[in-house]
Amino acid sequence: MIWSFVLYSLWPLILWVGWFSSDDIYYQSGVLEAKHFVGMDRRFTIYDDEGLPVHVTGLFDEDGIPFWKRRLKTGVCLTGECKSIDIAIYWEMDGDYFGLEVYGEHLTKTDHSDFSTADYEKLEAVLHEEWPNLREYSLHEIVEEPGGEEVDGVSGATIKEVTDESVADAVYTTYTIWHLAHEGEKEQLSRLTLEILQEETMIQRVLSTESSDHKRFLLREINAGRLRTTPVLDKWVIGNLTSNEKSTKDLAFRSLRNVDVNDGSIQDELTVIYNASSNEDKILLLSHLKNISQLTPDLREALVGDLQKEDEWFDLKVLTVLKSTTGHTMETIDILKRLSKSGNHQIKSIVNALLNKEDE
Repeated sequence: MIWSFVLYSLWPLILWVGWFSSDDIYYQSGVLEAKHFVGMDRRFTIYDDEGLPVHVTGLFDEDGIPFWKRRLKTGVCLTGECKSIDIAIYWEMDGDYFGLEVYGEHLTKTDHSDFSTADYEKLEAVLHEEWPNLREYSLHEIVEEPGGEEVDGVSGATIKEVTDESVADAVYTTYTIWHLAHEGEKEQLSRLTLEILQEETMIQRVLSTESSDHKRFLLREINAGRLRTTPVLDKWVIGNLTSNEKSTKDLAFRSLRNVDVNDGSIQDELTVIYNASSNEDKILLLSHLKNISQLTPDLREALVGDLQKEDEWFDLKVLTVLKSTTGHTMETIDILKRLSKSGNHQIKSIVNALLNKEDE
């Protein structure tokens, strides 16, 4: 692919993810089989629950979208004896769990039998859950300890709601891997992704994908002010105001506060969207344009036109947007003078302030 050619041309130091390819892979998530990853040419660090630094590998997939990987060995106790498991956990750019690889030998259960295909499917289902019951308990709490005797993580009686959603006879293994994939990693990996997304070319790659999850990640970060907007991102946010997916659309509206809505080209697009919107969406849009300081003639005309609906609630929303602006036409001033006679105190107050500003 062109992307692969560009990577090899520009980054000769890039490392293939086959970094651990000499190890036998005993299990691999199906989604990983379809991916062709290339490693990034720098090291990344996050911190585990104890505050210790942990190395993670940055990856690009075949479309140039960032992913994250952590290779680790950790102990799992089985009926009194502990053994080491060798695994790699993969995350998407937003820190959501993506996939798992198991090296050297299969994961095993308390009777020392290997995980079956069904067991791995169950494990995958749990790993994709953000809030399973096992999240609510510490490792010691998931084990009921009769008579105060100490029991290891799987040989004792475990809390039923944790047992029910874990791989049968492998509660400790399920619990351990879930926490390694979820506990604190999401926020840290998101921040690493934001570092990479400061490059305009990276933003373009993400915007070119059809992933709704990627869109919502970008919108969440823009809304929170963690991702600096650019003219390209501003227009992309505006485009998502008409999304058919409610969660994406809602995030786009909330993200308007960090978009340069005073830019003329942005207002041109907002005018088209406003004119084609239902009253409900118009009110929603108006609610997010309160800080606008100047209006293009077309957007002003669209807003002023709605002041003639004789709907006080709607009038108030439009006037809230107009109140910080100046340079109104005579037609607009005539409409404002009519509204100055309104019995609604809020409307009268905003209108009089607008008229006084025009007289200055």
